[in-house]
Amino acid sequence: MKESLKHVARLGALAFVTISLLACGGGPPAPTFAPTVGATTAPATPVDGAPTDAQAVCLAMTEPLLLAALQDGVSEPDYGDVAGSDGVYCYYTVAGDADVNVEAQVELLTQDEFNSLAETIGADTPLPGVGSSAFIREGSVEGGPGTTLLAWDDGVSVTIDLARDGDQTEMDAAATALAVNLLATL
Repeated sequence: MKESLKHVARLGALAFVTISLLACGGGPPAPTFAPTVGATTAPATPVDGAPTDAQAVCLAMTEPLLLAALQDGVSEPDYGDVAGSDGVYCYYTVAGDADVNVEAQVELLTQDEFNSLAETIGADTPLPGVGSSAFIREGSVEGGPGTTLLAWDDGVSVTIDLARDGDQTEMDAAATALAVNLLATL
């Protein structure tokens, strides 16, 4: 898989946050999820019929949800294990523009670990109606425009990072729809 420098830097920053959290108390193993989706087609079924955990995350990020988030056709996903964690991620970009992207990370966390992660990321605005607990903040964890959302339900944590310009209300709604679908699907 080819990775842009921005993607590698973002993964490094998220890995640092995860490692910091693990150093402060650890956590239970996270599920492993990852995908195969075409630029403007519905998610494909894995060749062997059984998706990996990271493919399951990508498959749950359906085309309508991705188009709402990115507002354009998407590239093939990048997916795998979250560095320094037992979590998994799925990452899509707009075809030809890596600066417009959305990533979902799924991990098994306790409520306290989830709250600590939300605090570390700076997501401090409560978001009722999404899982048992959810927080959102304006801006991408990459430092640019977008939205970052963390949702937790029954030990499963979903982090959505959407990086793009646009109407904040629309970006928040798109990130929320992704989180709700992932919590319901996984």
